[in-house]
Amino acid sequence: MNNILHKQWREDIFELLSIPSFNSNGINDCADYLYNQLNKIGLDVFIETEFGTPTIIARTKNQAKKNILFYSHFDVKPTGDCSLWVTSPFEPTIKDERIYCRGSGDAKGQVFALLKGIEKLINNNRLCSDLGISLILDGGEESGSVGLSKVCEKHAEFLNCNLIVILDSHWVQDNPLLGFGCRGQISFLTTFEESEFTNDLHAGNYGGIVEGAASKMIKAINDFCKHDFINDNFYRNSDNSKIFKPAISICGINSGLIDRSIIPHKSICHIDMRLIDHDINKINSFIVEFFENKGFKVDIRQQYSSFISKKDNAQIEALQSVIKNVCNKEPLNIDYIGAYLPMEQLNALDVPIYVIPLAQHDENNHSPNENIKIKHILYGKDIIYNIFIEILKICRY
Repeated sequence: MNNILHKQWREDIFELLSIPSFNSNGINDCADYLYNQLNKIGLDVFIETEFGTPTIIARTKNQAKKNILFYSHFDVKPTGDCSLWVTSPFEPTIKDERIYCRGSGDAKGQVFALLKGIEKLINNNRLCSDLGISLILDGGEESGSVGLSKVCEKHAEFLNCNLIVILDSHWVQDNPLLGFGCRGQISFLTTFEESEFTNDLHAGNYGGIVEGAASKMIKAINDFCKHDFINDNFYRNSDNSKIFKPAISICGINSGLIDRSIIPHKSICHIDMRLIDHDINKINSFIVEFFENKGFKVDIRQQYSSFISKKDNAQIEALQSVIKNVCNKEPLNIDYIGAYLPMEQLNALDVPIYVIPLAQHDENNHSPNENIKIKHILYGKDIIYNIFIEILKICRY
């Protein structure tokens, strides 16, 4: 494979990546850009704004009997500390056959591959009355895809799909994958505030042993991590093999000052947990009860149930064949992929949902120096094209 983007493709993807779509202005600008690109390709397209952030809805012209629906998103995370980037976050740069830019892997590079795959189908006159393509490009995936299920319900007839392919997430090491579900998530803040003293203490003045809020927070989290349910059956595949860990991530802890020997009276910790088949309401209740019994306050920030899609064996065989033939590797079949994706919301369309990531495993999404390998964009374009060809065979059988 020639891992080079020709001049026009490079200009197109650079223009898409350079839009800072992490706030409302940038998301609106990016939606307008993609609307124009899809219109130029020749799709019926509009922007839905009734249920929150802009969502692009599109389909190939001349309504087919059924469509393959491709889902991805164009909003991105903020850059964080720009000094940690080797290139400017919104100035796309090619280095070592990778494109560095915020959103390159998650997921604008994957959206770009999708557009080029559709363009190839149109140019080769592959679209027909038996099968078409419909699209949902989400402007709010990074903020939870609020309203996506309502978008699906409102536009179900227009989308008219018999399966959904999600283009998001990334490979596992050097292996492409085919996913059927995603983990659940609980994200929460736990706060402890001293009742014995209301201001930070200066260690030099008070002397002796005073634990303070930070020490008590660390001990409580340690006790929490030792609990049986955290280590039991988390991140296991259908063959009972462990594939993703850990079940709990400490995303940030904040307490006191860092420039003096201060014992803080207040401590806050942000914790993220990923779940498989547990009852999310029971886990929620356990978290709140566990920390409140120790005198902590708990604020649940975000929660989603785990989800696994219905499956169609003929569709799965077709998708496996496409991935293998394009990437020259058997895809890993994974019941629960590592990332959270809005599969439950897309389930409003009541068809099988599959996840086919295009980015490589070290894309650094949500982190400094996010990137995507050019060859993965080219893989993606061919995967889109060949998925259509193979699913069309099933429709005509």
